[in-house]
This record gives sequence, structure tokens and C-alpha cells, in this order.
Amino acid sequence: ASIVLTASDIPEGHYIEGWKVGGVLYEASDASKDITIGGADKQTLTIDNIKENKTVILSVVKKKYTLKVNLEKPAAFTDPIDYTIKLYKGGTEISASSSSGGLYTFSDIEYETNLKIVAVPNNPSASPKYIVEKWEYKKNDGSFGEITEPALGGVYQNEKKEVLLQLKKELELKASFLQFVTFEFEKKGDKGKLEIKKAGDASSQTLVATGSKKIAITGNTAAFTLEVKELNLSDNKVLSWTLNGVMKDSSPYLKNDGFWENRVDETFNAGDVVKVTVNKVYKMVFKATGTGDQNDNYTGNFKISVKKN
Repeated sequence: ASIVLTASDIPEGHYIEGWKVGGVLYEASDASKDITIGGADKQTLTIDNIKENKTVILSVVKKKYTLKVNLEKPAAFTDPIDYTIKLYKGGTEISASSSSGGLYTFSDIEYETNLKIVAVPNNPSASPKYIVEKWEYKKNDGSFGEITEPALGGVYQNEKKEVLLQLKKELELKASFLQFVTFEFEKKGDKGKLEIKKAGDASSQTLVATGSKKIAITGNTAAFTLEVKELNLSDNKVLSWTLNGVMKDSSPYLKNDGFWENRVDETFNAGDVVKVTVNKVYKMVFKATGTGDQNDNYTGNFKISVKKN
């Protein structure tokens, strides 16, 4: 006797590995065992010359796909991107099958695997010169769309350095980077706000409380106007300007009277960190008086030492 079995309605993302007959997996026809597997997807099984009971199991397994991730540096940036791509399934890292020139390839990932893709700075302690602008995926027509589109359903985390997504097909991603300058505002009193305007931009950005902003630039440098506003200048002032952790004590940051400027026009480099601190201040007046004829007209030398507790 003979029998023909046909499989249908195979779930998306799965394929027929083969047919198990009597506990043996057949992925192709075997004439010596009277077994014929047909169809482009192995969907039919024919068993001839049946003389005994046989147990048949259709073996359906998940498809495996390749994920490619490319690091795309800003057009004006000549240095290599100082980031590495890491891929995780749950808490387990998946090693790249290859990596070259900013292109990472991850192979044999099962259908519907939940993945976390991370752009990791190679030197976390150094001030970075660029940040992730967005992640995009390659569509069937060759164009690119952002990973948050419903067709892919990716989710950003950690300032876009991380992406969560579920792999359902062969996928090619690219992470685009931007150069930037960081501006920090430390407000110790109750007055003041920092207004930041990049040359060529129609609008400005503002920090009204202690915090920071990363502002993208298109080249290696950009000119900015920084202005601290809404200070009561009689008792609220700029206490300091710092650039990359170093206090700036000369023009255009410092005025002739020893106080720092409220407004600074300056050109900054990608990766620079600019910080301004404002606080309530108090004025102390010291007066040296003489005796006798000198009285309030003392013109001699004197020294006053002030110690901060």
C-alpha cells in the first residue's frame, strides 16, 4: 500500500525541515526506504510499499535570518567612529559572525527573536564628539525608514544608543551619528535662564533650570551665542564659565570689572562641553581709615585677607 501526505498552512517565519518516519528524519527522498519528498517546500510525503505500522511526524522549525548593522559617520567627520555594536538576546550577548569598516553581521537568528542592539562607546570615560541621531532599516524597495515605523516597530532607549526590536526577516540597519556640543547650566539661585542660539538657526533653545542640552552641528565647529537672561544683576550674577572643565578667565568670558559676561559669542568644536553657573551674590565693602589728620583720607598701603569657610 502507498500513502501521500500533504502539509499546508505552515506558520509565517517557519519552514518544513523534513518528515520523520519511524523516528528517522528525511529531508530528501530515499528510494531505498520507499520515501519520496516532493514540492518546492517539501510539503508532500509519499510512502510506498507499506507493510507495517508507521509513525509520521512533520518537522517544522523557525527560519533563521541575518541581521546587518552599519555605523554611518557624519559626512564632515574624518576620524573612524569610536563605537562598537553589541547585540543581545535577553541577557545573552550574540557575537557578530563578521565585522569590518563599521559593518557588523549577525547570522542564524531565529524568527521572532527579541533583540537589543546597542551602540557602545569604545572609551566611555572620554567626552564623545558625536551621538546617535537615528536608526534606520532598509526597505524592500531599497529606501530607508526609521526603525520606529509600524512596519518594523522598533523602540529607542538610552538616548537612542539602544534599539529594541523583534526580528522577523532578513534585516539591514544603519545607525546615523551627529556631531554635537554640550551646554550645561547650573542654577544655584532662583534667577536666570540660559538661552543658546546656533549661528544660522532661526530659533534658540533655553535652559531654565539646572540641566544640559546636546545641540547638533553639521561640521567640526559651529558658532554660538550664549546669553544668561532674567538675572537681577544687583545680587544675581554669572559665577563662572567653563569649557571642557577648565574655567575661562579671559575675553570673551570675563569682563573688565572681574565679573563674568552674561553674553558670550564663541565658536566651539564638536565634543566641547560648555558650562555656566549662576547664583545669588553678596557685596562686601572694605574701607581703611587712618587716625588724626588722615581720618578717612588714608592713602597708605594695607592688605585685607578674606577666607571662605
